[in-house]
Amino acid sequence: MAKAIIEKPKASLPPALPSEAETLLQQYAGAGTSAAAEHNTIPMVYVLQSNSPAVNKRDESNYITGAEPGDLWLRNAASPIVKGTEGVLFQPCYLAWMFVEWKPERQGFVAAHPTRPADCRQQPVDPNDEDSRWQWERPNGNYVEDTCYVYGLINMEHPYVIPLSSTGYRVARDWNTDMRNRKHNGQPLPVFGTIYRLKTAFRSNAKGNWFLLTFEFVPELPTAEQIQRGLELFKAVGSGQQKAEAEEAQAGPNKPADVF
Repeated sequence: MAKAIIEKPKASLPPALPSEAETLLQQYAGAGTSAAAEHNTIPMVYVLQSNSPAVNKRDESNYITGAEPGDLWLRNAASPIVKGTEGVLFQPCYLAWMFVEWKPERQGFVAAHPTRPADCRQQPVDPNDEDSRWQWERPNGNYVEDTCYVYGLINMEHPYVIPLSSTGYRVARDWNTDMRNRKHNGQPLPVFGTIYRLKTAFRSNAKGNWFLLTFEFVPELPTAEQIQRGLELFKAVGSGQQKAEAEEAQAGPNKPADVF
């Protein structure tokens, strides 16, 4: 099993508390914190591309030491960069199929809609290119992308969500099919009953090069504790108690511009 990405500080056991203090802790369990979904967001995993700010050494505010195209970027992790050739273990727990709205010219994330907005119309990305790909646009100029948010546990422990759109959306559909075909004792496994190793692969076409997320099924079951942890995340996301953080202001990390 791979080593955890987020290192935990070493700590000694606290001294036993007087019974009065224990009673107060139980009486006010969770007091002072927010249970609202918007205050309990789950960080993203991105596939870094050649145009990702995190790999640009001249971009002092966004560059991450050691980051290269094809790496996995785990936001908020103590060691945020995972080499795409090595990969990381991942226990998927919930797949949310959304329609994500972006401002034009990569000006930033707007919202994730459960259904495609009714005023969307398909338009060519480049009206002057007869081979241009098409996208869904709103009258306000924003565009909407089919996106799958894959929630899960990095190294079977740390909650993360992977946004998959463009060619990544095809990966999400293939991954969903693979999950549905996994069985144990003749019965389909729940999504949190599977383990995968995530890596990246280089892809290219006439319009450019990019890196794509790949998944490799690990033929072993999670432990009872891991299954319970996965079930808890499945319920938390499904009930709306937890959700993904807003995607990066630039739409770039998972999909390079004008490649597809």
